Amino acid sequence: MVHHPPSKTGLHPALPVLVVFIGTVMVSVVFGMMLFPVFTEVCANTLLLGAAKFGYGGVAVLLIGLLLEAYNLFEHHRHHVSWLVMISISMSLAAASLLYVVASTYTC
Repeated sequence: MVHHPPSKTGLHPALPVLVVFIGTVMVSVVFGMMLFPVFTEVCANTLLLGAAKFGYGGVAVLLIGLLLEAYNLFEHHRHHVSWLVMISISMSLAAASLLYVVASTYTC
């Protein structure tokens, strides 16, 4: 069994990966829930708007996980951390915008 000691920041290397996984699962579930009314052409305002709110939480959890990973990588990869932070924020804004557009477009 391989033992990975905590980094100088004190975070275990698996924590950001676990948080990113949870955020990804939340966002995937939301997009799956949003596909049901879109493909079946069922009017589901409450479902879409509620799923979008859950999706915003998933995007926030995903962003936190990616920022934790950037924090973990800071001591060894200082040059790449700024790119990771910029891409993480851009991706989160794009995903939240997509959630908003899908939820508002397919409501009745």
